[in-house]
Amino acid sequence: MNILLAAVITLTWVAPTENIDGTELTDLDGYVIYWGTSQRNYDSSHTINDETLTSHDMCLAAGTYYFAMTAFDADGNESAYSNEVLKTEDGICVDETAPLPPVILQQEETVFHVIKQPDRFVLLPIGTVPAGTVCDPNQSVNGHGVVPADAVIWSPGSTARPVVVVAECNG
Repeated sequence: MNILLAAVITLTWVAPTENIDGTELTDLDGYVIYWGTSQRNYDSSHTINDETLTSHDMCLAAGTYYFAMTAFDADGNESAYSNEVLKTEDGICVDETAPLPPVILQQEETVFHVIKQPDRFVLLPIGTVPAGTVCDPNQSVNGHGVVPADAVIWSPGSTARPVVVVAECNG
């Protein structure tokens, strides 16, 4: 994951229940969120194809934004804009879509066999991964990056040979 100087903006709304003519809304199909940096001038949008959602998190560059929404039905008919919301935010958000480069381990890492007990986890050291091993943080197990199993120097007498070997990919 890459940490970006950006704002985590959460939009929430109440789903519409009736058409503009007052009849029951039975074919709601989703929403479109519009935003821009000036009032009623939206240069970006995001379509939500799930009528059951009533909130959405957005990761945008820190700044001031004007938001409005529309709803659409199964035939693609789109409503008028909702009321406009102004939001100024600066902070940190995590962009989970950006791939991370492989990390070359700068120090030897111990590899553990994890045994789940009813009240705890037991970690048994079964080998090491030498410095210089490439660790892939994009393929992770419980937040730890994957390293090639053939890079492991197994401890003498160790019988555990996991298919997936994980290590701290912090270099």
